Amino acid sequence: MSGSLDPELPWKGCPMLTRLGRLAVRRSRAVLTGALLVLLGLGAYGAGAQEDLDLSRWSAPGTESVRAGDLLRDDFRTGNPNLALLVTARDGDVDSARTERAARELLAEVEELPLVMDVTSYWDADSSALRGEDGRRALILVHLAGDATETREELATLSPRLTRTTPELDVRVGGQEEISRQVGEEARADFLRAEAFALPVVVLLLILVYRRTAAALLTVAVGLLSVLGALAGLRLLAQFTEVSTFAANLALVLGLGLGVDYGLFVINRYREERGAGRDREAAVLAATVTAGRTVVRPVSRRSTSGPVTPSAPSVRASGTARR
Repeated sequence: MSGSLDPELPWKGCPMLTRLGRLAVRRSRAVLTGALLVLLGLGAYGAGAQEDLDLSRWSAPGTESVRAGDLLRDDFRTGNPNLALLVTARDGDVDSARTERAARELLAEVEELPLVMDVTSYWDADSSALRGEDGRRALILVHLAGDATETREELATLSPRLTRTTPELDVRVGGQEEISRQVGEEARADFLRAEAFALPVVVLLLILVYRRTAAALLTVAVGLLSVLGALAGLRLLAQFTEVSTFAANLALVLGLGLGVDYGLFVINRYREERGAGRDREAAVLAATVTAGRTVVRPVSRRSTSGPVTPSAPSVRASGTARR
């Protein structure tokens, strides 16, 4: 059997990975302890990543539509309505005196709310376009100022407050910002559900593939380290620039998938080397250098994909999560 220090080994020409492989063999306990500490540290820091990520309006900064919106906001204190209240008359139609009185009270309340810059309604504009065909429903259109994160955080309080049923009116909240807020909340919930579901399933599948629990857990640990490292990186990056909440979902999918995938490369190569008659040290070194090169190259390519990522924040986040 060949030893790990054999100078004639064919993978000798990769010094960085060779040193890494030898370190893993000679200081295995220290490497495992260090990896565990890194895992715990990344987990502690990355756990709060979702709170630091921003919501996106799916707009590309600098485009004509965005500049026009900025001009309307800054010079005319108005803009495209991004919140809608659907008002339904409980008795009669929206033109009845009782319904109109209640609607105007609602309008006065809405105009005093935080971030409200402009309000348009059927009762103010007398526009048939804001009145339902059956005469029982009408719209109140609101423009909320502020960025996506500010408005949706405010809506988390305002939406339940504005949604109501009174003897005169039934009010439901909708519009672009409310829909996006609910999508964001669902994305966060899906992220947690995906974590809770994916990990046990992946562990079971890997146990079936490896037929050894230790190898399966090691592979999952690599995937988990990738996810937590990505989340920690996203949280750190979010201190300096806008990072979309969708980046966390991409980090989970890509981190776990690629971590498990690359873990399979390394462990399978180790098994091949052992089957070829090499001792444990030589097999570890061979797997680290040969399979490690397969891992390092695509990771390096992905890490340079950011400069060609489109400028929309939500799309740019996908490039960030891939790194």
